Amino acid sequence: INTKYPEIGPWITPDEKVLLFSSDRPGSVGSMDIYYSKKGSDGNWMPPQNAGDNVNTPFGDAIPVLTPDGKYLFYVSFKGIPVSSIKGKKYKDILKALNSPQNRDGTSYWVDVSELLRK
Repeated sequence: INTKYPEIGPWITPDEKVLLFSSDRPGSVGSMDIYYSKKGSDGNWMPPQNAGDNVNTPFGDAIPVLTPDGKYLFYVSFKGIPVSSIKGKKYKDILKALNSPQNRDGTSYWVDVSELLRK
């Protein structure tokens, strides 16, 4: 599970069968991606899998937590404001976008991952 790359925010399901964490390892969609590992029948953790682009973005995604039923993943993403969305806009609109919750401040998101974790 552990590598020489940054890994943060480990979270394990109450039944201790799924481990979620964020890592900046090679193969990431962005600068920090959410990964999961399932416990094998022998009691050892399987190789981590990237949660994919339904969860991860080209930006930093971290601090994963599942709902008790294992259906929804809550996480924080540092998505930022694309330059293309503010190009040619008035200063007051640019300032509003830069001060919005979506501008790299760690906005919380959720996604249905029930199918992903059943595989």
